[in-house]
Amino acid sequence: MEVIRDVLNAVTGFNYTIDELRETAQRIIVIHRYMNGTTIEQDRLPPRWLREPVEYEGKQYIVTEEEWSFMVRKYYELRGYDEVGKPRQDTLARLKIIPS
Repeated sequence: MEVIRDVLNAVTGFNYTIDELRETAQRIIVIHRYMNGTTIEQDRLPPRWLREPVEYEGKQYIVTEEEWSFMVRKYYELRGYDEVGKPRQDTLARLKIIPS
């Protein structure tokens, strides 16, 4: 991340911090979801991923629908989205996408 910051600062003449770049990246992702109405339906894994096992260190694993549902809802919580994957109003305000 430091290399990206250093190159960006050298090219633009700005003095971005890593935290500013992370917030900008988060703002881009949230604006994309907000403007396109992205929800849990678009975040669904292909059905094959929930049926076919994956081998790791000699063991086979299958992600169940329940496990996937738990993981995606936890991800939404951590990212500041509601239960269907839309950015919450407080997230939009914190990122200055809408007035607070």
